[in-house]
Amino acid sequence: MADVKVTKDKAEKCNKETFKLSDYIKQNFGMFTGETVKAKIAFDESLVSVVLDRFGSDTHLIKHGENMFAIKVNVSATPVFLGWIFSFGNQAEILEPESLRDAMGVMIKTCNSMYGCKK
Repeated sequence: MADVKVTKDKAEKCNKETFKLSDYIKQNFGMFTGETVKAKIAFDESLVSVVLDRFGSDTHLIKHGENMFAIKVNVSATPVFLGWIFSFGNQAEILEPESLRDAMGVMIKTCNSMYGCKK
């Protein structure tokens, strides 16, 4: 961390009675927080262990097509989350909500124009 400054901003209060660290970790990626959304994401079957490692062994897997499964999880809609999904290429697809699909589309278009891909 560079250029750290002390501010008068108040920290968010945490309700110790209801806060669950495991849920917080599952929905936030790379210490970045954003709007929490209920996402439906499809993955290639080869990624079962990766998904269970990330979201927990209690994550419900739903058959989705021939060689895919889907999950419904709360995630923080951040560029870090989108980058994590993007890292799987065509082996992962955000199905819902539309706003998260749109955010992924914008990220892909921005990267495509930056790198000048002609395909």
